Order: sequence, then structure tokens, then C-alpha cells
Amino acid sequence: MKPENAELNSLLGKNIRMIRITRGYSQEYLALKTGINQSNIQRLESGYVEIRINVLAKICSVLNISLYLMLLLSDQKGVFTNSSGELQKVKDILVEILDSTTLNDEVKRNLIEGILKNSG
Repeated sequence: MKPENAELNSLLGKNIRMIRITRGYSQEYLALKTGINQSNIQRLESGYVEIRINVLAKICSVLNISLYLMLLLSDQKGVFTNSSGELQKVKDILVEILDSTTLNDEVKRNLIEGILKNSG
């Protein structure tokens, strides 16, 4: 993997994992629905391999999130972001929900599901 892509692949992997778990999907389910080997799903989520755009598109389709939103959520260098700061607001809300100790997992899942549904 090229060093300049390592950060993006790591963030994409973390976001794939977060959204997969939010949807209540196992790695096995995602592998079955995308036709991607489960060990490769694990490696993608861990950021160990470079994610090709066609693979990311398959994963996004199964996770019911737009490819564009997935790229925006993973964009730390501002390549895809707009200047209005809307993306940062969405990221901040998602992080706040995930870090909350007062919300149970089901409530977190429902909140994130609603955000992703309305953002995609």
C-alpha cells in the first residue's frame, strides 16, 4: 500500500466497520452479500489493504450508504469536503453518539441509522 493512501484506507476501514456494526451485519454477512472473502473484509476493515473503488462501491451498496458519503466520512485532508462544514458536523455527531456512555447499543444504532439514512 502506498504510504499516502494508508491513512485514507485506515479511515475507510474504520468507517466500514462502524457502519457494518450499526446495521447489525457480521463480517460473514457482508462477505456473502458482496462476494468478497471474509478474511479480505477483515483486512479492509483493519486498513491493511488498499481498497479499490469497485470493492468500496459493493460494500457501500450492501451497507446502504452512498459511496460519496463514505468518502466524505473518511476524508481527513479535505479533498472531498465542502466549505460549509456540514461534514464535520455529521462526523462530530456520529463520534458523540459512539462515545456516549449513557446510551445503550440499540439507541446508538437507531440514531446512527437515522443519520446515515438521511445523509445518503
